[in-house]
Amino acid sequence: MFEKYGNCMDLNEALLEFTKPFKMAQFRPVFYALHEPKNVAFDTKIINTHLRVLGIRIPVLRKIAKTLAIQAERVVKGLKVDCYELMTLKGLMITKLQDCEAVYVALESFVPTIENWATCDLMCGDLKIVENNPDYFLPLISKFLASEREFEIRTGVVLLMKFYLADLSRVFALINNLNSDYYYVNMALGWLICESFLRDKASTLHFLRTAQISPVAINKGIQKIRESFRVSDLEKQEILKYKRG
Repeated sequence: MFEKYGNCMDLNEALLEFTKPFKMAQFRPVFYALHEPKNVAFDTKIINTHLRVLGIRIPVLRKIAKTLAIQAERVVKGLKVDCYELMTLKGLMITKLQDCEAVYVALESFVPTIENWATCDLMCGDLKIVENNPDYFLPLISKFLASEREFEIRTGVVLLMKFYLADLSRVFALINNLNSDYYYVNMALGWLICESFLRDKASTLHFLRTAQISPVAINKGIQKIRESFRVSDLEKQEILKYKRG
């Protein structure tokens, strides 16, 4: 599938090309020439994406995003997604936008198109603008949580976990009715429960006693708590009483 894109291009040469004004028609062949066929099978399996996979590594995508950051608005508007790596790059480019309103609008448009956990989590982890403006972005996060799309919901959960755990009562209120059958939503909820426990054991245990979320999510959270090196053996044993089903 890669023959028409030629041999793999040197990254530094490609980055130099990416300093030019962004045009999708010129950008795409250079980007595709960074493909790494040896990574494709592994990436496809672990990411579980329906998109084409080029095998371009995450550190490379980050370097490209950094190079393109000076023209982030232009890239976000003009980037056409036809493979996993371009989807992830678009998410990373949204994190390079400097204006809250621009990020809000871009997320509102882009997040419903996400179809894998890696794009979701990489983008969310770099959205420092959300951390610095939590109240501004909370309505958008609430909208994501109310969605029927798996990775839109996961985006809301991961953003809460990354940037809102200082106010656990608000976080627990927002997720309390997320009784989802989606695998990647429940995995994210389990991750959030574990991080919440590490921050505030008492509040998290109270939530586990009364939560209306999926038993799968609760049990995944308990599993992650028990796997943590930051939890004592006694706590790992006591947490088992909160398992569901």
